[in-house]
Amino acid sequence: MTDQDLEKEFDRTLSQEETDRRVAERAKFFFESFQAYNKKLITIGFTGAVMNKTLLVNCVESYFSDIERLKRFHRMPIANRYKRAGYTLKWFGRIRPIQLTQTPVQHRTTNPDGSYAREEIDPVIERCMLINADFALIHALIWVGADPKQVSEDVWRELLYTVHYRDIDGGVMAQYLHQIALRWPSASPDKTQTEEAAAPSA
Repeated sequence: MTDQDLEKEFDRTLSQEETDRRVAERAKFFFESFQAYNKKLITIGFTGAVMNKTLLVNCVESYFSDIERLKRFHRMPIANRYKRAGYTLKWFGRIRPIQLTQTPVQHRTTNPDGSYAREEIDPVIERCMLINADFALIHALIWVGADPKQVSEDVWRELLYTVHYRDIDGGVMAQYLHQIALRWPSASPDKTQTEEAAAPSA
């Protein structure tokens, strides 16, 4: 590709029709993937999650806006897989298109001497409260060539916490995902693995 070709790529602006098509395709992919993911959640005893289509489209539009701005600023013809994964995590963590429809189940436990009581959230519900981070993280790890099943529990929990509670930077997350892919590479990184993204994390 020549410098002139690159200039055209950098200066190219997508038509509204093309932009809408890309957003619709990506939203459709996530929505269908969530249906499979949700079926797996049901098998572990959770039946209270839905994906809000309006928020999902907003999430995808925000992602594409970020990526296009990034490409123009850094004069990149394309964004690499780490950046795509990092910015996907950013927007799923911020907009949270997957919503809970079931109130978390809490158990009251009392100190042996009866001096105080505290609430404990059921472990299944606790994990589902981080559902947007969990769902997006599975996709992100597969996209960067990492094996979600091999990532250590400590790192997985740290990632969930970061995506859910912190205002993350997509570029910084891309670098982190790159390191994870080097540490826990997938044995067979191909397109068929994307189907595994439908499985909730362990």
